[in-house]
Amino acid sequence: MAAHLAAVFAVLLVMSPVLVHGGPGHDLLEAVRQHPRLTMFYQALVTTEYSKELSTSVDDKPVTIFAPVDEAIQAATADAFPWDCLTNTIAGKAALKDTLKHHVLKGRFYTVYKLTQTNQVIPADGFPIEVQYDTEKIVITLDGYAHVIEPEVILMENAIVHLIDAVLTTENIYADVLDACAEAPASAPSSLGFADGL
Repeated sequence: MAAHLAAVFAVLLVMSPVLVHGGPGHDLLEAVRQHPRLTMFYQALVTTEYSKELSTSVDDKPVTIFAPVDEAIQAATADAFPWDCLTNTIAGKAALKDTLKHHVLKGRFYTVYKLTQTNQVIPADGFPIEVQYDTEKIVITLDGYAHVIEPEVILMENAIVHLIDAVLTTENIYADVLDACAEAPASAPSSLGFADGL
């Protein structure tokens, strides 16, 4: 009897997907966690719990992510957006989560080649991101200021991640961050495409 039960459990262990792996969403988050230049991006995903939604999305359909490197997030938060505010307050987390959504394209798998063939993409928050490709410099620019500095740095069956050198945002997101973080300045940094409009 003992031998029979042992055999049954052995079969279940092999057949169970839960025990064998965590699925595409789990694998993507683990890859982001391990990347040396995405420490703050991963922290943002976990702190806002957007990691759960992202994981579920990747399990169901393709996802493309424009991930700001640590240096980009540090530059954006050094003077304008206190990182502690964004990661430790309810309003800050909400604004940070909206920012993350602006970096994720659900249901789309944009390789670097496909990005060079399009002029606009629609992220999860619904606000379009303009895409420009400089054929001479061979550089992809998003919304006129963020550059793809390491394309396809994470490439999986259902997810692709491109590293960018700036944080993508919108007027609405910036306004929410202003409301959430009292230390933020009243005007947007000049590096943002909509700065003159605020």
